[in-house]
Amino acid sequence: MSTTSRWTRSAHHAVAPAHTEPGPPRVLGAELAPVSLGATEACPTLSAIAVRWQVARSAVGSAAPAGNARMLVMTVAVCGLGDARARISVELADTKTGERSLVHDAVAVSAEVIPDIRAQVHVEITGWLHTTVGPIDGSGDAPGGAWRLVYARTPVLDQLGVPGGRAEPTGVSVTPA
Repeated sequence: MSTTSRWTRSAHHAVAPAHTEPGPPRVLGAELAPVSLGATEACPTLSAIAVRWQVARSAVGSAAPAGNARMLVMTVAVCGLGDARARISVELADTKTGERSLVHDAVAVSAEVIPDIRAQVHVEITGWLHTTVGPIDGSGDAPGGAWRLVYARTPVLDQLGVPGGRAEPTGVSVTPA
């Protein structure tokens, strides 16, 4: 067998062979260049994102806005992504009356925006929001393109008392940089 590495692919990931090259073992992926947060066709950047969840009025108690809708929409909105002034707001809205209540308003946060090679963008804000969005049919690389929610999680649901900290995500709004 040659001393060069050979890769095999399983159904879920690439598997490296045992180390056979002279010298210290290589760290897999170490040869990859750092990803720039600048927009490219394959990796668009975002300036703002808002993720919506449907929550029961009874689950959020006194944080609920005036109104009588049994289900509310909770929106976690972040603006200023990509700069040091990122701010997050959390709002509950009654879907029948349009009444709103701010749970958190313009809280300064540290946001990490991570584009990946599939043109998806991951937004990580510790303690607030972890989400992944992707363009619909490649339209996300164009200003105003349509985006889909791939993954969303927020500890805010648990903070509001939503049982199990779980609720159904209902959508996303994205503002490209």
